Amino acid sequence: MPKIRIRAARAADRADVEALCAQIWEETDDYVPNVWDDWLADSSGRLIVAEMRDRVIGLAKLTQLTPRQWWLEGLRVSPEHQHQGVGGKLHAHLVEAFSQTEQGTLRFGTHSENQPVHRLAARHGFRHVATYRLYEAEPLRTEPAAPLGQLTAADLDSTWKLVQNSPRYRASGGLVEAFWSWETFTRERLAQHLSGGRVWANDTQDRPAALALTCETDKEDAVDIGYVDGHRDAMGKLLLSLRQLAAQQGCDKVRFRAVDEPELTSVVEQAGYQSGWDRDLWIFELSAGRPATQAEPSFYDQASNSSAPNPTSGRTA
Repeated sequence: MPKIRIRAARAADRADVEALCAQIWEETDDYVPNVWDDWLADSSGRLIVAEMRDRVIGLAKLTQLTPRQWWLEGLRVSPEHQHQGVGGKLHAHLVEAFSQTEQGTLRFGTHSENQPVHRLAARHGFRHVATYRLYEAEPLRTEPAAPLGQLTAADLDSTWKLVQNSPRYRASGGLVEAFWSWETFTRERLAQHLSGGRVWANDTQDRPAALALTCETDKEDAVDIGYVDGHRDAMGKLLLSLRQLAAQQGCDKVRFRAVDEPELTSVVEQAGYQSGWDRDLWIFELSAGRPATQAEPSFYDQASNSSAPNPTSGRTA
């Protein structure tokens, strides 16, 4: 087989990348061509391609989410070159670059049936830390059963207490979604969501019994939920209210990547949300170069001396 070369991506690769991405999904367009220029301009991350005979046959991106948190995304291999080790070379190149030059946590997501990637993850020391399921619901054009409002910075103490002690937080491995990427859910991160007006509750006058965090995104077709927590009945009412919010905002749907936790799953489905994917999403995590002082510890660093339950609900990678 001709030699595969891994190198930094260039602007001139666009035509090959667009042709490659056009073959990836059958029912929808790939988002990679839309973000290609932004990825090229990202000086804090790395964008690489796999080249064979002067043609791009694969690509992958390493993105910095915070000073100590990184996300692997955009792993693509042309269909004609799959099962030839191309994806493994791209993955290994970025993991090695991260391990040699960065300190912190590296994560990525893949579907629950992608066994070749699961084996790659195990080979490089990643652990499967959380399982999510994609749900969608149509807007609900009825009068709200309870007023829906945005929480503020004044609610930080009560909302963080609600999150920190919950089985949803443990099941998520201490993560929160930032629109198709996941990062450590800290008190500081919650404060940012509150300041940005992205935390919703039915009762904003007293201590909330449930809360929902929406994702910061430029997508206008849906209300995207990144996290839901609280007491069972309150979560159900809140999920219904978010469907009503979608109707008020003229959105086509509500999307929610819900962590695989039994009570939440039951509530989500009772609120009329249906699974939009025939498989689950697995999040993998790798930590490197932990210094004595770590500004953004992972959930496992925080819980290493506790008896916290398995966040993957018994599933293994």
